[in-house]
Amino acid sequence: MQAYDLYSNIEVVNALTALTIDSDTTTVGEIIDTQGYESLVFAVKSETITDGAFAVQIFAGDEPAMGDEVVVVKDFNLADTLLDTAISFALTDDNTVKFIGVVSGKRYARIKLVSTATTDGGAFSAVAIKGNKGSRS
Repeated sequence: MQAYDLYSNIEVVNALTALTIDSDTTTVGEIIDTQGYESLVFAVKSETITDGAFAVQIFAGDEPAMGDEVVVVKDFNLADTLLDTAISFALTDDNTVKFIGVVSGKRYARIKLVSTATTDGGAFSAVAIKGNKGSRS
């Protein structure tokens, strides 16, 4: 069996700096530039979740500042999700990593984490894994 080096074909960048969310809000992640890569997946990690519900959605656009961003919906763009157009975290999801893959045809992407029914909240972080180095521009 031939072994392949995954390390040389991916780049992992910060998508959401670790933080505690203790109110009902929308937390916006970093803008990810996919130039030079043909695939993208977000890995979102929870720590302790005390209360609330947390939903993660993907937004994509062609402008560097995401002024043209649109939500990525399953019927149009998502390669794979755990729950339709977003991934969700509940009280039972302490110390969990969930993945959401994106196929959008857009150069830039970011996540938004929406918290509801939150007073003490939960802690989250995320990375974006860009893969399949290629000629995408």
